[in-house]
Amino acid sequence: MKIAEFSYKNAFYSLLMFIHFAQSASYYLQNPNSCYNIIIISCGLSHPQKHRVGVIMKTVGIIAEYNPFHNGHAYLIAEAKRITGADYAVVVMSGDFVQRGTPAIWDKYTRTRAALLGGTDLVFELPVIYATASAEYFAEGGVALLTALGVDAICFGSECGDIDALMEIARLFTNESPEFKTTLAQSLREGKSYPIAREE
Repeated sequence: MKIAEFSYKNAFYSLLMFIHFAQSASYYLQNPNSCYNIIIISCGLSHPQKHRVGVIMKTVGIIAEYNPFHNGHAYLIAEAKRITGADYAVVVMSGDFVQRGTPAIWDKYTRTRAALLGGTDLVFELPVIYATASAEYFAEGGVALLTALGVDAICFGSECGDIDALMEIARLFTNESPEFKTTLAQSLREGKSYPIAREE
């Protein structure tokens, strides 16, 4: 498990587009001996201190779809709390429609109840304009909401577990070269889907 600290203002949004992929692949968490890693990002955000009878409380944020919620998600929540020492886990979750505009397997109320029973302390709905958007906007909406809520850290899963590699990929997507943009445009004109064209 890795802990990374970096400024919120840099390639944070681009990095967190990988949250979508981490949530999709979270079944790896069902087996603690798997190659799955949990990455905690310490936001270093300035917000009013939260107190519980004179004690500063910590919160960890997670952006998710929970479509459907399963044991891997419960494990991620528990580990996020444990690693960060958080008192509470706050989840920003898509509503009845998930990425690419498809309906969720379970309605948002059932998924929220499952998340609360699975260790989450508070669930906020990600507005549909972000929930049904591409990974970049999905992450941007989730991060903006968690930032407004004042979480101390954001947690996501990663198959590689290498924050430096993820940051490098995020920088590449943030600063696409003219050659990349030309190749991407050509692939899209050839009828390839955006994810396939971007992968090439």
